[in-house]
Amino acid sequence: MKGGHHNSESNNNPSCPLKQLIWEEMHDVAEEMFSVLMHKPGLHWGKEAWAILEKAGLTRYTGEFERYDCIFRFLMLGGLYREFCDIAFDSYEYLDYDIWVESLDLDPKVILTLLKRNPDWKPVKEESWDPLEDNSLDFLVEQHRDEVYKALLAGFGNVNLLYAWFWNWTHTPDPSFVHEDEEETNPVDDPFWPETIDRMQAFEWISEGCPRYR
Repeated sequence: MKGGHHNSESNNNPSCPLKQLIWEEMHDVAEEMFSVLMHKPGLHWGKEAWAILEKAGLTRYTGEFERYDCIFRFLMLGGLYREFCDIAFDSYEYLDYDIWVESLDLDPKVILTLLKRNPDWKPVKEESWDPLEDNSLDFLVEQHRDEVYKALLAGFGNVNLLYAWFWNWTHTPDPSFVHEDEEETNPVDDPFWPETIDRMQAFEWISEGCPRYR
């Protein structure tokens, strides 16, 4: 079921307080996911992206299953960032979801329950199978690709602005840098000019909804 699932029991139970997954809780994971380029601009990108998801209500939860959904959305941001870098720089960026979450001590039983609740998941019958050591996390995280993309798109308003945001945070050390003699931001690289292949491919990827790249 695209966009993750919802825990109806916790949503309808007034005794379950609404909580929020904050950036600081995922700091170690963020360091691993977004450390792709020099100066680590990805960390700034990730914080801005997470703030957009916060405004969209995608970082709040009540029960444990919903908390895992929030974690998967966070991981999806890492996936999107690395895929954009892959396209824009023609560098192979593997999505190591299972490695990124090692510091979180995710419960295999919760992962298994979430898998079983998803009608698109095909059970593995091997006795030695570990839900944290195959592509199960990849499967669960990817269920949130569409909703995360739509939240980012809504946060910026249109594809052009979303693309420019991706580009600026990967092609300048700090696109918020302002020269002393200038009032406006002075980006080092124009997201739209010249019309190079990497720009066109990156823009097309975002305009198509950021589909899985590899």
